[in-house]
Amino acid sequence: MTVFGNEAESLVQQSAYELKDINQSPNRSQVVKDILNKLIGYSFVFELKVSEYSFRGEVRQSLTTTKAFPNQFETESSLVSAKWKKIKKK
Repeated sequence: MTVFGNEAESLVQQSAYELKDINQSPNRSQVVKDILNKLIGYSFVFELKVSEYSFRGEVRQSLTTTKAFPNQFETESSLVSAKWKKIKKK
């Protein structure tokens, strides 16, 4: 899965310019690892772009993320609970 532009920036909280500078630093591997480790424990919902090109290779598929949404379990579960209560009342 590939993430570009604003979506990538919102996920890692780093601009492309900042990532370029990090990539040129001597300790880039550790810095990138630290940035990605901040995402551990979070859930996201991704909107994907799928085309014929996405599945051309037998081994490797390519999907492009067009939007990333933080998955808010508490908000979603309260909405589901509220909808369920309305259904039960009927």
